[in-house]
Amino acid sequence: MLMFKTIKTSIKFSTMRLVNYSLVFILFFLFANCTKDETPAPKPDAEENSNPEPQEPQEPQPEVYFILNVNENVHTEKSDDWIFIHSESGDLLDSKSIESGEFVFEMDSDKIPEKFTITLFHFHTEYSNNYRLTTFTEISKGTYWYWQDLYDFRTWSQGDSYGNFTFKVNDFDNAPINTIISNEFGLIDNSTTFGFINEVWEVSGGPAIYDKDDYISTIMTEAGELKYYIYENVLNQGSFNYFFENPLSYKNDYLNFDNVIQIDLPDNYYLFDLNVMGFQENQEYQRDGFVISSINSAFSTHNFEKVPVGFLNRFDKYIIDFILEWDKGNHTYQNQTYGERPQQIVVPEIPSYTITNNSFQNFSFDTDFKFQWKRDLWGASATPGKSIQWNVYSSSDYNSPFGELPEEFANKYPEINLNSLKHFKSELFFNTLEYSELLDLQYGKVHSTYPHFTHEMMAIISSDE
Repeated sequence: MLMFKTIKTSIKFSTMRLVNYSLVFILFFLFANCTKDETPAPKPDAEENSNPEPQEPQEPQPEVYFILNVNENVHTEKSDDWIFIHSESGDLLDSKSIESGEFVFEMDSDKIPEKFTITLFHFHTEYSNNYRLTTFTEISKGTYWYWQDLYDFRTWSQGDSYGNFTFKVNDFDNAPINTIISNEFGLIDNSTTFGFINEVWEVSGGPAIYDKDDYISTIMTEAGELKYYIYENVLNQGSFNYFFENPLSYKNDYLNFDNVIQIDLPDNYYLFDLNVMGFQENQEYQRDGFVISSINSAFSTHNFEKVPVGFLNRFDKYIIDFILEWDKGNHTYQNQTYGERPQQIVVPEIPSYTITNNSFQNFSFDTDFKFQWKRDLWGASATPGKSIQWNVYSSSDYNSPFGELPEEFANKYPEINLNSLKHFKSELFFNTLEYSELLDLQYGKVHSTYPHFTHEMMAIISSDE
């Protein structure tokens, strides 16, 4: 029994020694491997770090920031034309004498401003006595302009006249004060007259007859009545005097317009002019349309309180141009619409307006009137017999300075002196296109037809001070 215990103790002791030796061996092995793994990597050459390879700085590359394409209908062969480009701080960026063709403007990319100002100069060397300059501010980098004469519309010939037809209208309850007659090419010069004949009011006329022989006659009376009659197929009536020999009744034959709006006039208005033309959907606005209203108070002795504006369902769109002056012409309101008939035309009140800097290069004013963009008109006398007309377009809150003229241009036209320019009036446009849309309309690539739009404008003439 004792012997068994001794052997058991001896075996236990030997086993413990074996475990201890194994543990020592494992720790040694792990330590050796850790030491091997943690061997430091060789350090880079200190001389290589202290003298890195120098890199060449990249030079700014030229970049196109504006392109102007001049259409042939500007007729630059008969005129002298220039373009000036200024930064918004007034620095001259570039200038060129231009003619028909495309002109590309570029500079180093790091010098191109996000916005700049464009000025176009036009002087017809054969017959014009006016130097015409137009400035547009806030032009964006990368803009493409297409300059053409928007007033160089196609002329539409009615052909030869077959003669004149005569007409007569009577049976009025109130005196007629305005009468017009038109075909789809516009007003016809017809020597229309009206008068008190044989104790009745009578309207008569003799417009020329063309292939387009449908005519609209519009008559307004002193009571504010506005009626129309359509003379159809005049050539097929058998006699050019048919409508004279068979007079029409204003009361029974003339018709009320399908829709009429009334323009209330201010008490102290000076004069007004209203013109309304009607078009079918597929007709272009550049073409003259049926004139269904044409009233100018300067040619009437009637004291208007309201102006009726009539519309017909046969027309899909209209050009409406209404201009009103009051305060002896010092203030002007204009409403111009291309599109559907308006629901109303409201003359605004005269706004406050104070010029705070009257110099051309730093012009500014204060007003309580809310508007989207403005056009400031400037002028001056140049050499005897010549004048300067300079229009500046800008958004409502833009008043940045204008820089100096290019030296080459100034040497050629020394009479164009910025200090001699006098401010004539400010035109404030509201309820209209945004300023950026105006630029697209004026200088976009496509001008086949005007889009539908309306603008209202309030103009204030500068005082003599």
